[in-house]
Amino acid sequence: MRINNLRFFYLVSVLFMVACEAIYHDIEPPDIEPVIVVNSFFENDKKIEVNISGSKSRFDNNNLVPIFDAKPYLFCDNELVDTLRINENPYFSDLLARWTYVSDIEPVKNKTYSIDIKADGYKTVRAEGQIPQNGSIRYIDHEFVAKGKYTTDKYLRVNLELNNIDKEGFYNISFSLREGIEETGYGYDYTLFDIEDPLIGTMTRALHSDYLIFKGNLFPQNGYKFSIDIKHEDWIYLYDGDVLVFELISLSEDVYKYLSTLTMHKNVDLRISDPIKVYTNVQGGYGIFGGINVVKDSLVWKEK
Repeated sequence: MRINNLRFFYLVSVLFMVACEAIYHDIEPPDIEPVIVVNSFFENDKKIEVNISGSKSRFDNNNLVPIFDAKPYLFCDNELVDTLRINENPYFSDLLARWTYVSDIEPVKNKTYSIDIKADGYKTVRAEGQIPQNGSIRYIDHEFVAKGKYTTDKYLRVNLELNNIDKEGFYNISFSLREGIEETGYGYDYTLFDIEDPLIGTMTRALHSDYLIFKGNLFPQNGYKFSIDIKHEDWIYLYDGDVLVFELISLSEDVYKYLSTLTMHKNVDLRISDPIKVYTNVQGGYGIFGGINVVKDSLVWKEK
């Protein structure tokens, strides 16, 4: 009787495993139709630039590549104003950054800009955005402070002030270094800094990882003072005439939602949490087409 029971248990186990294996092989992820992916943060008084690529499949680990035959049409308040042309920037090695579609239009506040993009093999997509109202940032002074156990490696503490903050606005703060007073055309060298502020944030931030973004609803409109700390290994290599640039970037609501969900998506632990869906305002596709408004103040470094 015991042997028969064992045989029965073995037979049931085999049948169960075969059934599970058959079900496993029958389930295949559905094909996802590729769509156009748009990436553009257009800025006040700078020509609109747009990265256009195609979406990838679930198991494609390759980098995004541009769509070279796209036809992007730009509208301002629903009136066609430009057709973007593709342009190569040889300073970038990444293909998506290297090839962008550019316009002759410089966006301004109080206008709605929209873009229709057509490309062979893809459905047409559309997105729109506006330039938000700007705030202002002001350099006050700087000092050297000791932090941590290595008190000889002092931080450079820069004291700043925010003004013209919109209660309904969204903002980002960044810091960059530039060699010499003249711009080189290569852009700014954005770098890390520490901040400990009850309204803005409290941790070490990098512009392109955890985005130091915040809402304006808790801030006074004018005169909010705060400071950022720059690590010893960053400021020690500053030379006479180098420039420290402080930016207050006003974000449209679409850009704020995109950056917020993008940060959460990168930081989520899928072992214990559900995946985060990154916000998009592109109808029929993915990505972001939204306005920002950048104001700056700077400190020209003087060696003592």
